[in-house]
Amino acid sequence: MEVVFEAPSYLFFLLSLPLLIMVHYITLRYAKGRVLQFANFVAMSRVANPNIRPRNTIQLFIRLIVLACIVLAVSGMKVTYLGPGSLSDYVLAIDISSSMSSTDIAPSRLEAAKSAALDFVDSSLPRTSIGLVSFAGTAFVEEKLTDNKEAIKNKITGLGISSVGGTDIGEAIVSASNVLITSINPKTVILITDGRSNIGVGTARAIEYANENTIQVFTIGIGTEEGGSPLGINVSLRLDEDVLRTVAEMTEGQYVKAESSEAIKKAYSSIIESTERKYTTNMTIPFLFLIFVGSVIDWVLMNTKYRRIP
Repeated sequence: MEVVFEAPSYLFFLLSLPLLIMVHYITLRYAKGRVLQFANFVAMSRVANPNIRPRNTIQLFIRLIVLACIVLAVSGMKVTYLGPGSLSDYVLAIDISSSMSSTDIAPSRLEAAKSAALDFVDSSLPRTSIGLVSFAGTAFVEEKLTDNKEAIKNKITGLGISSVGGTDIGEAIVSASNVLITSINPKTVILITDGRSNIGVGTARAIEYANENTIQVFTIGIGTEEGGSPLGINVSLRLDEDVLRTVAEMTEGQYVKAESSEAIKKAYSSIIESTERKYTTNMTIPFLFLIFVGSVIDWVLMNTKYRRIP
């Protein structure tokens, strides 16, 4: 947990707390002198509370809290803490370009990616909202955010290699971000691809767009060092890790490399474990509430239990 202040110079006024204590006891001593001027102590005992605490420590304590809350509210206190990533809404962005038909990961890169995505959906917590974006030379929103696991699994199962040429990672990130943009929960994109972006929206602009909307992008790069042969064509397709690593690092996500079906599933698990988020709470409203409650209690005490005798 981290505590920050927008205007820390106001914290100097916390030094007035000892002054308040001094003023409180000086005032009590003065009031005590006035009380002793009563000639009729029997009458005084009737109008005064015999159980009143002579030093009014409860009232002093309340006033100290109120003053401290005023100072902390004015100083703009904020508390930053880590929260569980399970509170996130997720969009799975899955590459369906022709390179994903490579067989260096059995039975193919795409089928392995789909299998891992299905496991991810099954293992997600109830009421977790998940969306799906497929992409090749262009991106397509297959499913908007939903907590219906069967619906999202059916969409994943139905994914096939696209006839549209190219791979546009940038547009995939932008499209996935647009699915998440209205969510009030923390937002996470999990992008799985062989990382060879060669068309469309630049990844730099996509990274900027994700950051503008407070979206983390986790990337899973699939493929072996040797590459594979898509659609029976003898072409070596190697994983382009630099792009995926850059996307993840620039959006405070994480890049994971996977060279087998099992490794892809572990990559999903590691992403879930690492999606702890920083949450920031502005303490001004809670402090204002405490100030109001404390002031009301102080006023009630002044007019009842600690009422001064004229």
